Amino acid sequence: MSINQLYYTWLEELRQLCPGERITRLRNLAWLIVGVFQSRSVHLGKIATKIPGSAKQLSIVRRLSRFLANPALRPRQWYEPIARHPLESMVCRDTAPPTSSSLFWLMCIG
Repeated sequence: MSINQLYYTWLEELRQLCPGERITRLRNLAWLIVGVFQSRSVHLGKIATKIPGSAKQLSIVRRLSRFLANPALRPRQWYEPIARHPLESMVCRDTAPPTSSSLFWLMCIG
């Protein structure tokens, strides 16, 4: 799956899981999730290298920094539906949930 397809898949999922949330926040969160997944890192500099577009890497880092510093960002409230959905589907299949720390980074930013 291309990075743009991954972004749009996540954006649609986030729109369903966080109804009523501003689209700009959901877009930034979708790019952040995709960037973490693609870069296999939580460092904004590495995440920024995976986000396509004409903006310079430093501009993307600044945008993500502003997004994460936004007091309106509610990571714990957003984290629950985002994490619950895949975990519930795994429980239904009697498999163990993933232990990847990438799912838990949202809780750490709040």
